[in-house]
Amino acid sequence: MAGGVGFSVCILKDEIQHKILSYKLNTHNTVFKVELVALGEVPSWAVETNYKINILSDSGSSIHAVKDHRTKSKFVNGIKEKFRLTERFVGFAWVKAHIGIPGMSLPIASPNKQALTKK
Repeated sequence: MAGGVGFSVCILKDEIQHKILSYKLNTHNTVFKVELVALGEVPSWAVETNYKINILSDSGSSIHAVKDHRTKSKFVNGIKEKFRLTERFVGFAWVKAHIGIPGMSLPIASPNKQALTKK
C-alpha cells in the first residue's frame, strides 16, 4: 500500500494462499494501532466463515496488549472483546521472525501481515 498506512491479512488453508484481506487506513495511525486493527479483523472473518484459525504475528506488543488484563484503552479493550467472543474460533501466538512461515513473505507485503492457518 504505497504512500499510505494499511495492512493485509493473508489467509492460508493447508499452507496455500486462500484469501487476502487488505485495508487502507488514515495516515495518522501508528504501526501499533495498525497491528491491533489487523488482529481485530481476524475474529470477525473466522466467525463469518466458521473457520478455526491460528494467528501468527511478530508483533509482541500487540499480542501483549490484547492479553493484558489491566488495559484501560477503549480501543484495545474492543479488540480484546472480539477475541473473547470468538475464543473457540481464534488462537494467536507470537513468532520471532517471518523466516520459514507460510504467508509471511508474500509479495503483497504491507505495513502489517498476519498469517492464518486452519486449525
